[in-house]
Amino acid sequence: MTRRLCSGKSAFVAPAAWIGSLVVLLAIEQAFAESSPLTLEEIHAGMKASYQRLHDATLVVEYKRVQTPEASSVIPWDESLLIKGAGDQKGYLRQRFYQRHLGVRGEMLGGGEERRWEFATDGKLVNNLQGQMGEIHDRNAFPALVSFSGFQHESYFKMLYYPLEPASIKEAQERPDVIEWLPYALTKGGYRVLAVQDQVDGTACVMVERPGEDKLWIDPSHGFAVRKREMTWGPKLGGAVRKRLTMRNLQEVAPGLWLPFLCIVEGFHKPEERLEPVRQELSVSRIEFDAEVPDSRYQIAFPVGSRVYDGRTKRWSRVLPDGEEPLDNAITMAKEQTRRRSPRWLPWAVAGVAALVLVMAAIARARKNA
Repeated sequence: MTRRLCSGKSAFVAPAAWIGSLVVLLAIEQAFAESSPLTLEEIHAGMKASYQRLHDATLVVEYKRVQTPEASSVIPWDESLLIKGAGDQKGYLRQRFYQRHLGVRGEMLGGGEERRWEFATDGKLVNNLQGQMGEIHDRNAFPALVSFSGFQHESYFKMLYYPLEPASIKEAQERPDVIEWLPYALTKGGYRVLAVQDQVDGTACVMVERPGEDKLWIDPSHGFAVRKREMTWGPKLGGAVRKRLTMRNLQEVAPGLWLPFLCIVEGFHKPEERLEPVRQELSVSRIEFDAEVPDSRYQIAFPVGSRVYDGRTKRWSRVLPDGEEPLDNAITMAKEQTRRRSPRWLPWAVAGVAALVLVMAAIARARKNA
């Protein structure tokens, strides 16, 4: 297996398995270099070849995320993603460490270090195991809170519009109208190649658009990477930009596969709302392609006392210390659930019992007087 660690420029050797994809990419890039107009089918083929390389690889990506105060997390945090055998769906693990702050109407509620895992082991169903330090807050207690879950924010591969989960791939193939997923949508989603070209950071790009909804700047000379993308609020709002994505500092992490080391996402409100845009940056520090990752990395060791949710059984459990029996754990979890639920129904129960006692007392008094 050829392994490449990319944090800057370095040399590599292309394995024979990649020659077919490289031939496709080189032929289309040559046509672009000779100013031959590319068809949508050629652009789709070039992008698909690059995406397939991602799909078959084992990747380690480390990056830092920074976003504006309007978003829920107002300070930087580090993330690392480990994708193993996505091509044959052996499973992947994302382990994230970051600092979080919770805020409602501008008031900070608190913060701390949080650890989350997401683990898939089935080619047809994504199974999630999530663990975090400390108690899980009840969302009902914070009605004005924007979700503080790291999974709700832009991740590196989501910015590339690359679906890794089997459920996302299935959705992308069956619903090409979901324009976030590329390259599936290009041949079925009403896109067209514009006659004009444009430059992004000094590099010539082919422009592809879905009129009034989506526009892409695609770079054939760098593995058909998406250099820029603008999605709008739709024709009814005059094509006002809803989301702008800019990819910079492209580096060749494998032959013919170029990935950005700086991703900038800008989110814009509807024109009549006149609010400041939300800006988010992902700065990549390391990408390891075809990483040699031992199976032990996929054996998650949750800290003792962590509450873990198993997406397969739809149940919570707590990690037991040595010597504690499962029955003790079940009793502890039942007590916690009772404690969390009791404030909601206990007052009503007490009031109901009191009312019943009063009614019975009134009936008894009436009978006595009779």
